[in-house]
Amino acid sequence: GVQAIGSNAFNGTGSSSLVFRIPASVTNIAGLNTPYVARYEVADGSTNYVADDDGVLYQITDSELTLLKYPTRREMVEKYTIPSAVGSRPVTALGSASLQGLQNLQNVVVPASVQSMSSGVFMSSTSLESVVFKDGMSFGSNSNGLNGTFSGCTALTSVTFPSSMTGSPSYTMNSTFYNCHALREV
Repeated sequence: GVQAIGSNAFNGTGSSSLVFRIPASVTNIAGLNTPYVARYEVADGSTNYVADDDGVLYQITDSELTLLKYPTRREMVEKYTIPSAVGSRPVTALGSASLQGLQNLQNVVVPASVQSMSSGVFMSSTSLESVVFKDGMSFGSNSNGLNGTFSGCTALTSVTFPSSMTGSPSYTMNSTFYNCHALREV
């Protein structure tokens, strides 16, 4: 069966209700530049990927999960709380561009279980109004830090970082809030 999905394998394809089904045989997804996905589904037996009941895709690493991709065309959600676990596996990371380019999500809550976050996570999510990072979370040691994380989130008004937030001393915030014209509170 199919073992790898390349970064532009489905670029520009689909309709607003595309269900992206990933076979259990897939061991590598290079990127998901698929703008019309309403939900992800993963075949039973996959040891590399899992989707939750909301159609959000996660990558399995050991016994932990990285949020890989939120469906870009999922129905409008006023508030989405990233789960602290899917099944018995904790969600410990947000992958690069995992919630990028969304036009259907207004408010996000990130649980304390998340201990690392790649750059560009929320980039260009034009309906995003607020993000709350729960107390106890860490941003890990990724030297890209919050680079471009909220860049282009034109409706973003508020970001709440926890007082307990930790990260590497080399953590950077380049273009973190670039073009966030509505931002009023950090």
